[in-house]
Amino acid sequence: MPILRPKLDVPLSATHLPAPLMFRSAQVPAQGVYPLHHHAWGEFVYAFSGVMEVKVADQHYLAPPQYGMWLPPDLEHVGLNRREAAHCSLYVSRALCTALPATPCALTVGPLARALLD
Repeated sequence: MPILRPKLDVPLSATHLPAPLMFRSAQVPAQGVYPLHHHAWGEFVYAFSGVMEVKVADQHYLAPPQYGMWLPPDLEHVGLNRREAAHCSLYVSRALCTALPATPCALTVGPLARALLD
């Protein structure tokens, strides 16, 4: 599997984002892997096409286009995809995460949210 290294304006080892919300999109090849990592902000992962997979400890989550994955701050996780995919991540500063789930979960993405992400 090719190892993917996310290209961000801020390194994943940073303790805060340059803005309260940050958006990143990527086209990833089949068998791509974002190695085990964690960051000080929350992350919402959404696949426009293909299926993104997220491994958290002994849990394995799938995020096809009708769902997104919420990952709270400081959560160690691995991202991967078996087939080519187009996805985005919405990074949410720790301060804005207080009203969001404290555990990882899959969330349904409705038409309005999908249009905003697009």
